[in-house]
Amino acid sequence: MKVVIAINEPGFAQIISHFVINHEWPKNAEFTVLSVLEPMKLGNVMAVLPGPILDDIMAAQKKTASELCQSTVQAIKTGLHTDAVKAEIIEGFPKDEIVSYATANGANLIVIGSHDRKGLERLMLGSVSLAVVCHAHCTVTVVRASSEAN
Repeated sequence: MKVVIAINEPGFAQIISHFVINHEWPKNAEFTVLSVLEPMKLGNVMAVLPGPILDDIMAAQKKTASELCQSTVQAIKTGLHTDAVKAEIIEGFPKDEIVSYATANGANLIVIGSHDRKGLERLMLGSVSLAVVCHAHCTVTVVRASSEAN
């Protein structure tokens, strides 16, 4: 069984790690902790900034994502007593890239968090988890964040 665990925020990473650790998995389960960084130069409000500034921001985001992925991988390895956990950081639009990554890597399950936004906030900010649920080729488990993680 191949499981893709999509994370992008520390609060969600902890909640999702807790879910994964406390779930029962087949012995052959393999886990990929996936973080998707949105491009800064295309379709982003930050694109008006000069290139070198965008490069610095993106480098800082990659470092933060790497640290978050590694701490999540370590928590899952420790909690499940397995080495079948790896991290991947890719660039693109999360709604598309999570589904594409899962499809390309033969995932059986995607685990993703949800802010549980409603109304205008959901309309304005969109819902990555909803898009993944609607377009994924495999099962998707949505782990809702508690109000403390938002």
